[in-house]
Amino acid sequence: MIFVSYCALGVFVVDASGKEIGHVLFDRAKAAESMHACSEYAVTDAEKKLLSQIAADKIVFEQRKEGYEHEFPNPAGEYLRRNLETIASKSGIASRDMLFEFVSSIALELSAKKMVSDFSNDKLVIQAVNAIDELDKTTNLLSIRLREWYGYYFPELLEKMQDSEQMVSYVADELYRKDVKGIDVSETIGADIEKKDLLQMQSLAKSLQAMYAQRKSIEGYVESRLKEIMPNTTAIIGSVIAARLLAIAGSLVKLAKFPSSTIQILGAEKALFRHLVTGGKSPKYGILFQTNYVQQAPFERKGKMARLLASKLSMAIKVDFYKGKPVGAEYKRELDAELSKMKRGK
Repeated sequence: MIFVSYCALGVFVVDASGKEIGHVLFDRAKAAESMHACSEYAVTDAEKKLLSQIAADKIVFEQRKEGYEHEFPNPAGEYLRRNLETIASKSGIASRDMLFEFVSSIALELSAKKMVSDFSNDKLVIQAVNAIDELDKTTNLLSIRLREWYGYYFPELLEKMQDSEQMVSYVADELYRKDVKGIDVSETIGADIEKKDLLQMQSLAKSLQAMYAQRKSIEGYVESRLKEIMPNTTAIIGSVIAARLLAIAGSLVKLAKFPSSTIQILGAEKALFRHLVTGGKSPKYGILFQTNYVQQAPFERKGKMARLLASKLSMAIKVDFYKGKPVGAEYKRELDAELSKMKRGK
């Protein structure tokens, strides 16, 4: 039996007693690239070359490798960690300072490579979803401020226009009082405000209009991107809820690893924590409550509907992650049929 591991200097093999029986040194100029390759699941050319030179009935790697057993820590890794300075000096790195500088430079390069390899399009969507949330908070606060501010001038309009976007559009486009259906401006109880003050209100309203337009633009972007990244999931629950699930999970790979029971209660973390601490009722659903399936299900069947939906979503998300064949439309038909049965009391 032999054991295999790697370090910044190369790939090393030891026997069961921990004695080195072979190694392949990395080209120092490409050490970071070689280490990155060794950290992957596939066996590298350097590892294949080394193993071809050593006969063994059993080969154990310290990290997971395709077609081989692994054990962490294993004797090869322990050998490297104990003797790194000695191995380095034999490899031409004369001092501890030189070794430290060499290892540090590789660590920095590996970190940069990891940042690039970890990037994926789902992270762009998550940032866009977060931007929508922050725009919502900002526009809500500023529209309340504008409503109070403009209310000194034309309070009757605000009673008539409860919709914030409609009110913002009026202030941005019209600004001055004018007869609106059901409102006679001659009877207003609003104060007479100077033009320079009104223009500041209009400026804020126009900024809000731009934010509303930006939100719609980002929302359209999220929808189109999700149809590329999560087509099956989006086909079942729509882009809005799919985006929320993705944002809560943090990435598509994490979401794909979740069992259906976790997907069912994503977004209900506070309720779950309260259940664990106080022993109260456990949540039956999280953000899935906002889907049409759970909303339209009879009250006593909402929990069951959430379970069925989470089960289908779990499969659809995995298909999306592994770029499998389209299944979203089929799953949606099955869920629609189940919801129809529930509504009929079956």
